[in-house]
Amino acid sequence: MQANVRLAITSTTLGAAVLATFACVGCNNPASDALASALKPLTAKYTIGGSVSGLSGNGLVLEDNGGDDLAVPAGGLFTFATALALGASYVVTVKTQPSNPAQTCSVTNASGTVASANISSVSVSCTNNPTAATTAVGTALPVPPASKVIDATGGSISSADGRMTVTVPAGAVAAASSFTIQPITNQAPGGVGDAYRLGPAGETFSTPVSISVHYSSADLAGTVADLLSLAYQDAQGRWAINKSVTLDTANQAITVSSTHFSDWALIAGLSISPAAARIGTGATQALTLIECEQLDSGNPLIEYVAECGPAPGGASGWSANSVLGGNSAVGTVANTGEATATYTAPAQSPAANPVAVSTQALVQPLTKTTETLVSNITVGGCSAWTAKACTWTGTSSASNNHWKATAQVTWQWKENDPTDPNIAIYVPVSGSVILTDLQPGCYVDGTPQSIADNANSVPPSQLTINFNTNPPTAGGTGTNLKGWTESCTPPANPPPKVGAVWLVDPGVPLSADGLKIEGNADSYGVSSSWSFTAN
Repeated sequence: MQANVRLAITSTTLGAAVLATFACVGCNNPASDALASALKPLTAKYTIGGSVSGLSGNGLVLEDNGGDDLAVPAGGLFTFATALALGASYVVTVKTQPSNPAQTCSVTNASGTVASANISSVSVSCTNNPTAATTAVGTALPVPPASKVIDATGGSISSADGRMTVTVPAGAVAAASSFTIQPITNQAPGGVGDAYRLGPAGETFSTPVSISVHYSSADLAGTVADLLSLAYQDAQGRWAINKSVTLDTANQAITVSSTHFSDWALIAGLSISPAAARIGTGATQALTLIECEQLDSGNPLIEYVAECGPAPGGASGWSANSVLGGNSAVGTVANTGEATATYTAPAQSPAANPVAVSTQALVQPLTKTTETLVSNITVGGCSAWTAKACTWTGTSSASNNHWKATAQVTWQWKENDPTDPNIAIYVPVSGSVILTDLQPGCYVDGTPQSIADNANSVPPSQLTINFNTNPPTAGGTGTNLKGWTESCTPPANPPPKVGAVWLVDPGVPLSADGLKIEGNADSYGVSSSWSFTAN
């Protein structure tokens, strides 16, 4: 029997197109169901959202397409209230940055076009804004302060090392006052060399005084003069940079004007670390571009210094001896991060040594101004990695008004310091000391006394080389040798002491190539000298 079928014809207008659909009443119609399914995305709405990370402050507000404000109270997932139709565009931005603590949030995957699904790929990342660094005050160095009385007519005073000069103009003080400059430890972020405490403490001046610091090539290790500043420490322990600075590259001086006294320090706002190093052939050295960001203080004359860290602007164009990326002869250097790189020394010491490993550091993002910063890395010679293969041979002598001792010695590696593998320890494997008595009426047996086995040394002889510094520094135990006999006419009462402090004072720098230890010193009434060469 034939089914009773009723046919209905309807029309749906979509834009300018007219689609005819056929609905079968009382029976299934697969074609109609498929068409209805196809039309559904054209009328559906989809949400825009994503995730937030690193948020610790309050008040973060996001926007979509310049509106639909969304307050985000904590990290995690977020979704805007207004859903968008298929084909609509979206742009997610930060309307209000969080505070307490102050943070900066940035958006990735921020824009796009809605497809047939909810958007959940927008990513918001928040980081804490830098704040002014606070440090402990410096401690006085064991150097007597420079002192000078300056009255209303003005004058100047310089530190004992000649590095800092304070010029007091006429009328700055109403009456005579004792001015002082005391060298102290430099606690400032990015501090260069010693800092200085100016006195009278807390003194203020009706006319600004001039404060100048002379910098040396050692102060420019890893940086350049244009990146130096003078900063003072305030009562809260913050370091403030005086914006009214004068840089005199001809005389290598940086000068500021100030109406008060405090602790002052030379700082480098951007530098490469380490500024110098020594590594063995084939060894690697990590390098980092360090920035000490300057922050708005609310005072147009000063900026605060933030904690130092890897430069967010990054570095580019790492080179070794001006060869981009380096090569097998000078070593290679490659980026390992936005502000980091690794230098790999060649298999043999290069002809041009130390190797100048450099980078182009961005210092003015708006003008794209860069500075070339250099780390000098010495390859080969004696280093923490090759200490075992090095021996040191040479002579040293010491004398006072009673005796003179002359030593010949060969040092051999024993071990690296268990607490610091960059410090090598050497002991004598051959050598002797000859003692000459200088006291009238006294003499000693001039037979050389062996020090090879340390049997006659109290304490045992030892030479240490610290490869943490560049150039490395040497030191050793002063040695009193026993085994001599002395007689005097008439007999001394009590008998004079016989000894020989003949070794190197601690902290003596090696030569630039790291292969020679030379120097002399006068201390505790003893004049000494030494010269050892690496073999």
